[in-house]
Amino acid sequence: MKKLSLFFLAISLFFISSLTHAKNYYVCDSTGDDNNDGLSELSAFKSYPKAISTFNKMFAGDSVLFCRGGVFPVTVDARIYNSKCGATQPCTIGSYGDESLPKPVLSATDQNGLYFTEGGNADPDGGYTVRDLSIVSEGNTKKNGIMLYNDVDDVTLDGLHIEGFRIGVYSAGANTPNAMANGINDRLALRNSVIINNSSQGFHGGCQDCVIENNTFENNGFGQKILDHNIYLGWSRSIAKGVTIRNNTLYKSTHIDGKCYGVSLVVHGKFEDLVIENNTVKEDVGKVTGYCWGISVDPGYAKEEAFYNVTIRNNTLINVGNVAIGCASCEGVNIENNTIIDEGKVLTYGISVPAKPEDSVKSRDVLIKNNRIVYGNPDGHGVAVGGEQLSKILSNQVYQPQISTVECFKRTAANINTDISTNECNPHNGLNLMNLMTSQQPVMTDDLLDEGITQDVDESGIQEGIVDTSNDETESEAVTELTNSQQTNQQTNSKNTNTRASKANITDGQDATKNIPSNRSSSSSSSAGASSSGSSSSRTSSSNSSETNGDSDITNRYSNQSTNPSFSTITESEVLELDSDSTLEVTKEPGQANSSSIKSVTVNEVIKAQQDNVEDIDPTTCRAYSRGVCLMR
Repeated sequence: MKKLSLFFLAISLFFISSLTHAKNYYVCDSTGDDNNDGLSELSAFKSYPKAISTFNKMFAGDSVLFCRGGVFPVTVDARIYNSKCGATQPCTIGSYGDESLPKPVLSATDQNGLYFTEGGNADPDGGYTVRDLSIVSEGNTKKNGIMLYNDVDDVTLDGLHIEGFRIGVYSAGANTPNAMANGINDRLALRNSVIINNSSQGFHGGCQDCVIENNTFENNGFGQKILDHNIYLGWSRSIAKGVTIRNNTLYKSTHIDGKCYGVSLVVHGKFEDLVIENNTVKEDVGKVTGYCWGISVDPGYAKEEAFYNVTIRNNTLINVGNVAIGCASCEGVNIENNTIIDEGKVLTYGISVPAKPEDSVKSRDVLIKNNRIVYGNPDGHGVAVGGEQLSKILSNQVYQPQISTVECFKRTAANINTDISTNECNPHNGLNLMNLMTSQQPVMTDDLLDEGITQDVDESGIQEGIVDTSNDETESEAVTELTNSQQTNQQTNSKNTNTRASKANITDGQDATKNIPSNRSSSSSSSAGASSSGSSSSRTSSSNSSETNGDSDITNRYSNQSTNPSFSTITESEVLELDSDSTLEVTKEPGQANSSSIKSVTVNEVIKAQQDNVEDIDPTTCRAYSRGVCLMR
């Protein structure tokens, strides 16, 4: 009993000792001095380097706090690592001072804003909180706003403004893991932040048991077409489990020459228990190309990929381009209760499974249910299902143009006869976005769809992929092309005359079978078209590309040609590498935008933007616009 009492006494003293070490270290550019002790606002440090060196030495539960209204030049690419911090007593980098003043600004030129990493083989570390800061780069940098590398766990990023970097938040891979490490960043939370105007990606990389929620991602990815994104989740060394992306607003993905050229939210690699829910993904009408997609979970590397137990639900996608929601090599996927609206004539597929050529894991246990899809492309389809396994398509509402001659529900391969009897396919002859968002049905107008919503779209769209830079490896990028002529080959040319005219609001004397689409069973001609269109697909990997860390070498990876007529052979490839300094190097595709197209931002602009009351101003003058509110001019 005495020994047990002494044990509990020792534990109590440990916790008391830990609490007594919970200190705040203050940093202020206007009043501080690096020769001070930093332990009070009156004896604050002055500089970013002093703040980071202090953070690396302080005890668990301690904080480094920058003064509001201050600007702190990031003059060194300092590594942040403190083994004393942990999940139960995290160490914090944050702010203090007058809440009416702008957040402290960490101003970088060619450095990472905050670089969490240790050297050598990977050991798990972490227990870090970063909150209430603006992290800004004023130059055309290749560095990152926040980078986590080498198994950094239990990190919370909250209330941040990140702008002007190559990647806003980069959750990268790791060196060779030691015994206690798994080589991936676990339990990362990115919340309540504004991540805008970063030239390649807003968020990039892989994580496990992590959440990305309540953020605004805007105008990320304007350096190169196709390969940039607002959110790019990528991981393929192992299966990353438990990622949730919810309640975010994604706007203006990969804008080059004023139009969207890339998927706004893309997932590549190996993931299990992936949830994408309650997000708003949008583009402006007339500002998209065929390269622009909304959400897609699909293969994009020259190595095997698969996605298990995927949920995509309750998202709203507006004017996102070629494909709104796509999935491929998805085993167990529920796509439910999403609202998809395209005011123009761009959307080819509202929901498509498989959306791209699949790896050895084929999409199965697919449920597409209770989605509402409204679009203006007379050659588009609300839902497309194919592949080698049966899918379930239940209770979806699709509204297509009255002038359309193709089916709302496109079925090929194993799904040629999939039951669609519980779904609705209705016509419309005009769209009004505000009415679509507030009513149950598209408004029927006297104006035809052509009025005021024609979009200038490239002659081809691309089924997009990107390499995985989070794995510290070189990988090939496989890009497949979908041309308008191939789209035409896919379309079903016959129409079933058993049209549900009761849902059409047809005027007296109008032919009920002429212009009103409905649920139709695929005819033999569509089946023949699917098998004989001559559009086979093969994705090639580079000759020296192979798996490491115990994975098998993969050669001639795409020797089996796809029977899906949507895809052609590869036309381009792209390689991204993580160099020895853990920075991202990109080989640019000929004809892509040069550095002059990359926007620069000044600290004064960010400070002024936070001071203005801009909630009610015109969204076209906003730097970030989310959920109907302007966040900053």
